[in-house]
Amino acid sequence: MRKLDELRGAPVSLATIHRTFTRAGLSVKRLQKLAAERDPLKRSDFIRRIGQYPAHYLISIDEVSKDDRTYARLWGRAPVGERAEEHNPFVRKRRYSMCAAMALDEGIIAARVLEGSFTHDTFLEFLRDEVLPRTNPYPGPRSVLMADNARIHHSDEITALIESYGMLLPVCYHPNPADQCI
Repeated sequence: MRKLDELRGAPVSLATIHRTFTRAGLSVKRLQKLAAERDPLKRSDFIRRIGQYPAHYLISIDEVSKDDRTYARLWGRAPVGERAEEHNPFVRKRRYSMCAAMALDEGIIAARVLEGSFTHDTFLEFLRDEVLPRTNPYPGPRSVLMADNARIHHSDEITALIESYGMLLPVCYHPNPADQCI
C-alpha cells in the first residue's frame, strides 16, 4: 500500500486492493507447489510421444506416502489480532508408503504398502516381483510403463530390468494418471 502511494501517488486501503482483485475475478487461494525443475518442452514432448500408444498398452506407476502430518490443515480463522492455531505433532511418527501400478483399461494391477518410504531397492523389488510379471512385451497390452521422473524410478538397473521384459519406459513429465487414483 505504501509503495502504491510512493510510486503512483495513489493512497489506497487494503480493503480497496482486496475489492479490486475480487472484481477482477482473483481470490486468495492456497498456493499449489510445483517443482522448479518442471520443463514445459519436455512435458509437451512426452504428451506427443505417449499419444502414439493405444491406452491398453499403458501402465502408470506412482507412489504416495502418509504420516501423522499428512492431513494437517494449512488454513484457519481467528479473531482479528489473534493467531489461528491448531496443535499438531511436529515429529513424524510412522510413515506408510504405497506404490501402485494401474493399467488404464483395467485399473490397479499391482500394489504394495510398506512402513517408511520407497527406496530404489524396494521399488526395484516391487517392479520385479509384482508389476512386471503382469506385463507383456512391446507391442501389446500392458507393455509401456509410465513413471514420473522421481529418482527412484530411473536407474540403469531399473531400465535394464524393464527392457528385459521387452517393455518400454518413457519418462513421464506430465501428471501421471496414477496420481489421481492413489
